[in-house]
Amino acid sequence: MEFSTSEVSDIRGLRLDGELDMGTMELLTGPLNAAIAAGGPIFVDMSALRFIDSRGIRELVRAAAALEPRGWCLLLHIDDGEVARALEVVGLHTVPNVHIIDHRGAHTPEMATS
Repeated sequence: MEFSTSEVSDIRGLRLDGELDMGTMELLTGPLNAAIAAGGPIFVDMSALRFIDSRGIRELVRAAAALEPRGWCLLLHIDDGEVARALEVVGLHTVPNVHIIDHRGAHTPEMATS
């Protein structure tokens, strides 16, 4: 039986911080399009994002749809807060090719001391 490991070098990553709305959307669109064009799955760290509007959610759905025919996916890391609740309310977890890594509650003081 054989076993090996190798570094995954074709995953793209973006970290979103602040508020994603109509006024800041273009700051996401360019890097997201570049990540899609580069190929591979895309990891989006949304743990520092404090707000996302419907346009931001639509942009994530668009990215997932663009990745799907190529066999890649969109991985979203979320944490506690308004963004996690917004994604849950719209049912983003049911969108094909979107995988949510949910760490809600992982950074609470109770968890840090146990």
